Amino acid sequence: MITAVPTPHDPGRMGYIISEDDHLLLTGVRDQLRLLMTLSAPRGPHDLDMPLDLQPSALAQSYHCLHESIDVVTRNARWLAH
Repeated sequence: MITAVPTPHDPGRMGYIISEDDHLLLTGVRDQLRLLMTLSAPRGPHDLDMPLDLQPSALAQSYHCLHESIDVVTRNARWLAH
């Protein structure tokens, strides 16, 4: 479990606690966003006016997966205040 437990060096620390599984989900979200960024980035000046070559259903599925992962993490996160 990843925690934001206060340490002797920072006794007033506050924040959210997420599990390792939720951290893994966030890592997956980061990786999916990086993939979408890479797929949509122009590869040269000639690509600036080209349409994006992604199927709408594939894009919708990617957004759906991102939404579900973020929803799980935000529901499971717990506030820690000392």
